Amino acid sequence: MAIVFLPTMAIIAGIGAIGLYTEVPVSIFTRDLLAIAELPVYAGSVSTVGFMLWASAAALCFLTAFVLHRVRVEPQLRNYMILAGILTLALLVDDAFMIHEHAPSLGISSELVFVFHGIFLAVLLVRHAREILRTDYILLLAALLFLGASVLIDKLHDYKILWDLGIRSYGLMYLMEDGFKLLGIVGWCTYFMWTSYELLTGTMESITNRSVISSRDREELAPAAPARPPVPTASACLRRREQPRQEAKALDNT
Repeated sequence: MAIVFLPTMAIIAGIGAIGLYTEVPVSIFTRDLLAIAELPVYAGSVSTVGFMLWASAAALCFLTAFVLHRVRVEPQLRNYMILAGILTLALLVDDAFMIHEHAPSLGISSELVFVFHGIFLAVLLVRHAREILRTDYILLLAALLFLGASVLIDKLHDYKILWDLGIRSYGLMYLMEDGFKLLGIVGWCTYFMWTSYELLTGTMESITNRSVISSRDREELAPAAPARPPVPTASACLRRREQPRQEAKALDNT
């Protein structure tokens, strides 16, 4: 139980120390962003939905990998789900904390963050191409296309290329960028949700079949048990009791 609560308690203690020894108030870390900025309840709703979908996909990947590890089946699919979960978690952190936006302030190019995601994705696709082809990979491909379109529009916006193309409405730019990103996240989450479902149900069926076969094998290999004598019925017991009496009467008559 300690491993569940101690990390969270350490984070809370760290936030308290920051508030105590710096001028950053604790409420900046703990309160909801809408309450801090006094924004309407629907502000950032699309991004919030995206965060939930990222987190759901990551949780499904890690859960499926854990089950596959425990039952000791499909090690390649287990590794695929682990890497997919790590990549999904990295995308969630980048999206939620806007790492690619604030990277230049840390001396890191924002393009480098995208290159990191791209390399990780390429390793995942190349290393587990065989496993991916066993799944509904068309949905994954569609998700990657939507996410790539979102990144492309973001870069075209940064370099004012959309402006040169005559797209000068910031609302339209953000709608295209965030709309494609949401479509990609939905496709990503749906793909791993369906893949996890197929892997888990297939694993349970294989375990069930394996247990049935092993039980049959045990029955076939087990030595035949000695035949038990039939259990006497009540009438048979009564006949046994009457037999000595009948024999004694026969002797008296003789």
